Amino acid sequence: MRVFLILVPLVLSGCGALRGADLYHPPLTPIAERTYDEWLEVSEDISYDNLMGYWDTHLDSVVSYRGQILEVYATNDDTRFRVAVTYDEAWQDEIFLRLKETKAGVSKGDVISFVGRVNGLVTYLSVRGQELTIPDITLYSFQVESIE
Repeated sequence: MRVFLILVPLVLSGCGALRGADLYHPPLTPIAERTYDEWLEVSEDISYDNLMGYWDTHLDSVVSYRGQILEVYATNDDTRFRVAVTYDEAWQDEIFLRLKETKAGVSKGDVISFVGRVNGLVTYLSVRGQELTIPDITLYSFQVESIE
């Protein structure tokens, strides 16, 4: 039995083309209503390097991170973010977030703490023409810590 994966690039402003990398991206489904603190209690503390290196062992895990929003993309169905989650003199180590709301109330530069489910990895084409692969997370809850 042969299985074919068809990748359809999406053009996103500032980011270039976006496509799935090596695994499925589950559709956004309704998420159980919990407060941020309740989600935080059930989340796992997984380092960025561990998530990138062993993403397949973390599929569907609930994780939490803190980071700065690099870009926000609003579509008709959802909002998508690129967030850098490691600070060492500058923000680095990007994660792609998906939120099943069209108005998230955050902007580029905001620092947020968030909890979400690991979908795997996503690859996108940067404006410089490089293919970059980063973790893909469905956002369950977040808090804005500071606004740039």
